[in-house]
Amino acid sequence: MAEAKDKKLINALLFTDLRTRLNLVLKHGFKADYLSRAIFMLADSLIISPFNFLETLIYGKKINNTEILQAPVFILGHWRSGTTHLHNLLSLDSQFAYYRTFDAIFPKASIVLACIESLIDLLLPKTRKIDNVSLSTESPQEEEFGIARLTEMSFYHCFTYPNKMGDFFDRYTLLNGLNEIQKESLKKIIKFLVQKICFLNPSKTALLKNPINTARIKLLLEIFPEAKFIYIERNPYELFESTKNMFSKVQAVSKLEDTSDKELDEFIFSQYTNLLAAYEAQKTLVPSQNLVELQFQNLVENPLSTIEKIYKRIDLTLSDNFRKKLIDYLASLKSYKRNEFYLTPEIKARIESEWVKPCLMNH
Repeated sequence: MAEAKDKKLINALLFTDLRTRLNLVLKHGFKADYLSRAIFMLADSLIISPFNFLETLIYGKKINNTEILQAPVFILGHWRSGTTHLHNLLSLDSQFAYYRTFDAIFPKASIVLACIESLIDLLLPKTRKIDNVSLSTESPQEEEFGIARLTEMSFYHCFTYPNKMGDFFDRYTLLNGLNEIQKESLKKIIKFLVQKICFLNPSKTALLKNPINTARIKLLLEIFPEAKFIYIERNPYELFESTKNMFSKVQAVSKLEDTSDKELDEFIFSQYTNLLAAYEAQKTLVPSQNLVELQFQNLVENPLSTIEKIYKRIDLTLSDNFRKKLIDYLASLKSYKRNEFYLTPEIKARIESEWVKPCLMNH
C-alpha cells in the first residue's frame, strides 16, 4: 500500500484554499491507496478557511489598495540552478522585503496567524529534505507555493498529481491554452502577493524567487512594467539528478497518484528545453538595464564581486551593512555540504545531445 510506504500525511501544499483543493480533487480525483492523505488534505483546507476569510475581511481591501512604489526584483532560473542560494544572499539586504516560508504556508492568513509563527517554526524541519539548506518560517521562499495554495493554475500541483506534470507545466508554466480570463486571474493573484509584501513592508522593494517565472516574463511585465530580473544558470550536468531528487522527494509526501521513474526522467528532459526556450524568447522584452544574467559557478567562487556586478547592472545600491552581512553569512556556510549525484552514462549522453549541444548552437 502506498500509505504504508510513506506514513507521513504532510504535503507540500498544506493548508491549500478549500475551493482550490475541492476543484483539484473533483477534476483529478485520487487513487484509493491515498485515501487517508486525501482526507487529511481536505481537512487542513477546512481548518484554514475561517482564517483566510478573517484576514480577507480585515486586511483584504487595504492590501488590494496598496501601491507598489518600487519595481519588484525577480530571481529566475531552472530548478536547482542556484536560485535559492542567490535568494538567501540578497534577502540579507535590508532594502528588500522577501516572501517568507510562513507567508507561503498561509498566503491569505499570515497576518492573523502571526501569533502561531513560533509554533509552526518548531514543527518545521530544520533543513530542507531536498538539499539540506536551513529552513525556518523566516526563510526566503518561492511565492509559487503561495500561488498554488490560492489557485489550481499552478504547476506545483504536479506534486499532488505527478501523472499530470507535462500538462500542468504546459498550461501553468508556459501558459499555453490559458484564456484571457484565466491569465487575468493569475495576474491578480501574483499582484496580490506582491502587494501584501509591500503592505507589510511599505518602504522596501519586493524580492521574489520562482523558477516558474523564468517562462512568465511577459506576464510579469504586464503587471510590473519596470520589474528587474536576475537570471542564474548552472552547468546542466549538475541539474538533472538534483532536479529529479527534488521532484521525487516532494511528490513522495504530496502525491495522490503514482508515476514511474521513467516518466519523471522524460518530463525533466523536456521541461528543461521548453523552460529555457521560453526564457530566451521573452528576455528580449526586458530593457537591458533591468536584466542581469550570471553563472552559478561565479556566484560560488566569487560571491562578493558577482553580487557587486548584479547591483551595478540593475542599478541597486550595495550598502556597507549588506556587505558585512554577506561576509558573515558566507562564512557560516563553510561547513555546508551539497548533495552529490551520480549520472549514468545513458543520462549523461542524453544531457549532452538534448541540452548541451542545442544550447551551444543557440549561442
